[in-house]
Amino acid sequence: MRELGQAPRGRGRGRGRGRQQQPLGGPAGDTALTTFFPESGGAAGAQQQQQQRQDSVRENDEIEAQLGFVRYQEGPERLGWLINMHATSLVDDLGVERSAVDYYFLEADGGTFKSTVLFRPYFYVVCAAGREGDVEAWVARKFERVEAVERVEREDLQMANHLSGAKRQLVKLEFLNVQDLLSVRRELQPLAKRNARQRQVVSAYAEEGEGEVEEAVLELREFDVPYYLRVAIDMHVRVGLWYDVKAEHGAVTLRRRDDLVQRAEPVVLAFDIETTKLPLKFPDAQTDMIMMISYMVDGQGYLITNREVVSQDIEDFEYSPTQEYLGPFTVFNERDEAAVLRRF
Repeated sequence: MRELGQAPRGRGRGRGRGRQQQPLGGPAGDTALTTFFPESGGAAGAQQQQQQRQDSVRENDEIEAQLGFVRYQEGPERLGWLINMHATSLVDDLGVERSAVDYYFLEADGGTFKSTVLFRPYFYVVCAAGREGDVEAWVARKFERVEAVERVEREDLQMANHLSGAKRQLVKLEFLNVQDLLSVRRELQPLAKRNARQRQVVSAYAEEGEGEVEEAVLELREFDVPYYLRVAIDMHVRVGLWYDVKAEHGAVTLRRRDDLVQRAEPVVLAFDIETTKLPLKFPDAQTDMIMMISYMVDGQGYLITNREVVSQDIEDFEYSPTQEYLGPFTVFNERDEAAVLRRF
């Protein structure tokens, strides 16, 4: 059975070249693919942005610890039922920011914890036929932010003969964090688009090893997959399954327990917020207000009303569409929107 959390192998270079993976240090910042701080202000600006991400994750860790999700990074192996995942980052002992994913677990006795798994983000480069080695060497020389480069074979549904089992050779670029990935992507994407336009007007021999190496970069693949989904896909991690979680030498690995099929029993909060709005418009936080909030916890329902909108108090009631789904509701009639939010 495959263990999760181990970094893929490749031809390493850059800041991680020739060294073993370091134990995890303090937390850094959110590295969701859709969240990126533009690198302005030079080295000082980049350092300030990294510090902001570190402060953000440190604050999140403190809040989650108060809610019972303390980070597990040492001690005996633990068994948990996965309930959520979230992109984050950590800083190693050398001060290098590394992308990671926080996994949140519910234990059999009702306890909770979270663990953090490191994983290198990556994307693929489609090259002109026969130029993969040239592109691989060029990328390794040009981009310090690329941590590892390797050639891989993948199925390509755009190939005319893909049904015969033929595969395309791609160049895989791995990074220590999502910020580095986005930085290199910004440089390569215009190059690939320019080359794609040129290919439409030149003869076919241009893909057979002619021209400068930059002209062999034809397309980028899978650069827009959200980071936490990339990790879940590659590591076969799914919410709602049991995992053995093991921390050893600063690295966390997950191993799925296929023999455990009984689900855990989480406490579920379901809620709905109703607001005012203009006809045929979506609610606007600047002008509209909350009318009421309804929620249910373990079969008990609650309704909070805003008397600035609702004309009179509402008594407790029961809404049970079937005998299987009973719905007793306790009602709180609050004087204004602020009181509604405080009650909730």
